Amino acid sequence: MDLDPDTDPKATDWAGVVFCPHPPAIIPELASGAAGELAGLRLACRQALDRGLRQADAVVLLGGGDGSIAQVAGAGSATSTGWVSYAPWARASVMGYGGSSSWCLDPAETTDSAAATDSSAAARDSELPTRATRLPLSLAVGAWLLDQAGFAGRRLARSVDPAAEPAACRSYGRRLIEDVRCLPRLPNARAPRVLLLALADGSASRSPGAPRGLHPAAAPFDAAVAAAILRGDPSALLRLDRRSAAEVSCSGWAVWQTVAAVARPADMQQITYTPRPATTDQQYVGSQPHWQGDLLFDDAPFGVGYLVGGWQPALE
Repeated sequence: MDLDPDTDPKATDWAGVVFCPHPPAIIPELASGAAGELAGLRLACRQALDRGLRQADAVVLLGGGDGSIAQVAGAGSATSTGWVSYAPWARASVMGYGGSSSWCLDPAETTDSAAATDSSAAARDSELPTRATRLPLSLAVGAWLLDQAGFAGRRLARSVDPAAEPAACRSYGRRLIEDVRCLPRLPNARAPRVLLLALADGSASRSPGAPRGLHPAAAPFDAAVAAAILRGDPSALLRLDRRSAAEVSCSGWAVWQTVAAVARPADMQQITYTPRPATTDQQYVGSQPHWQGDLLFDDAPFGVGYLVGGWQPALE
């Protein structure tokens, strides 16, 4: 594949990764009088995004797909692989969850302008001649969180099949890297710094009143995910067992696997980094990074494991 000089893959600069869950009730309109129960979760998401967005020019939202895949007209290959790319003007709606609001993935984009600026990735990805125009819940919540954080930069959205096999998740990671590499440079010729916003829930069986009841392995499973986030350890995310995730009704496993496929050093040797704290515009190409992690929220309201944290690139 030949890339335009303005989308040189070695110029991609990752600002980091932010991990957030996507319960509908995080949106106060949908909380049905229980908005206070998730106040701490909302605050943690806002803090994680405020930190991650400090150096970000663009955000890639990554979440689990749902019936929205049917919105990709003619994309039979997308249906078979579970990887879906969303138009910047894709709409989110909460009417199915008791609300009445709707919003756009990228409020700054119109259909015409987004089609023009998204041409590089669209031309590369011939398997997706038409992009999805309705966001699944995970990405709808992600767009809402970005709106609340006041982020006005470029937004891309991709979803994965929550039931994907490990090999498919590795493929998703490669495709996400390629999509990010296709982003055009900024007007000052600098490559955009890109934040990955990973939207995934943990187990749904942490208490007897949880959606799937109580499972004794749920808390240890979520604890393993929390430890991987805190340590900035993509290899630990890769070691999470798919069968164990299914046993505790974790819907976010495939998203975390895809993040790990993107973030592990073996896949990122050719990508540029700005370590934290970034005091200059100096960029580091070809160095082995590690991730500096933090964990801001680890709890299970309503019996569902919700984790909020972030990774920022650093150098040994």
